[in-house]
Amino acid sequence: MLEPLPIGGESRRSTRESDRGLQRRLFQAEQPIPRFELSFPSRAARVAYALRCRVPMFAKVAAAELLGRLDRRRQPAELAEARGIIETVVAGTSRESEIERLAHRRLVDERMREAAFWRSRWDRDAVLGAENMHAALGEGRGVILSFCHLGFFHGSIAALASQAGRTTYIATNSWFLDPPDGSDWGCRIEHWRRQVARMNGRIVRMPGTFDTLRALLERGEVVMVAFDMPGNTETRFLGKPVMMASGTAKLARQTDAVVLPLGCSRRGLRLATEFGRPIDSRQHTGLQSLQWALAQVHEEWILDRPETLEDPARPGAWEQGARPSGWQRTADDRK
Repeated sequence: MLEPLPIGGESRRSTRESDRGLQRRLFQAEQPIPRFELSFPSRAARVAYALRCRVPMFAKVAAAELLGRLDRRRQPAELAEARGIIETVVAGTSRESEIERLAHRRLVDERMREAAFWRSRWDRDAVLGAENMHAALGEGRGVILSFCHLGFFHGSIAALASQAGRTTYIATNSWFLDPPDGSDWGCRIEHWRRQVARMNGRIVRMPGTFDTLRALLERGEVVMVAFDMPGNTETRFLGKPVMMASGTAKLARQTDAVVLPLGCSRRGLRLATEFGRPIDSRQHTGLQSLQWALAQVHEEWILDRPETLEDPARPGAWEQGARPSGWQRTADDRK
């Protein structure tokens, strides 16, 4: 028969279980990303994959430009959808008058994004602001890579591995580690997984993501967190009120971490990763101040190329809560 717990025993048991859970999640995050055999739904899909991976990037860019321009006339429904997305992004900003032109550019960018995804290597892009990356790492503290779903962000951790020899821990859903199932989606995930593994990435799985990231930052690691996600903090962003997540600011404040803004763009026929100036959490007196500083940096990058931002109304983001007047959390998201 178990002896009754002394006063406070339940609290200590809960703490021990919490600690064990955190250690388990840290152990999982430290494991190299698994790579599986590629599985294709058909022989045609296998051939298409091989061809898409081998086409040089400059040829993919040229083809995306041409096909995207043709889509303006051939795909009126896609153009109308692009107008709606662009309006949701730029309404209330200095670029609101350019909706039609930016919608045309978005059709090109969608082709460009897909072509870039199927490259054989994601770790050969140009790097802008490398001195900012080294300055952040040189602080000897944890570093938060703060990014928005802008351009081809998937390969943006490459410089951390190639130029600094650092591992990057990425917060994402556990589906990223599911073995291929023979579908087009399974093939896509395996291609993605192989590229991130090559760049020395690690996956921090939900649930318990915040506590795991905090523990990693406290020991001086580099973590990657999306800024443009729905949450409970109203932020003036892109000329409108947006209910945004504030996890990046909270992590930085709680762990004394440096925040390193990260953006992606196209420079002619090449893709580029750009590191902004590091933001020192010590220089901000509160959460709101740090949140606003991050919003300003990312807003500037987005307005430079708004056609490359992923749809705020996509599944998992603001969905039907994303409107030109503001982006609000959905009822389901608030539960």
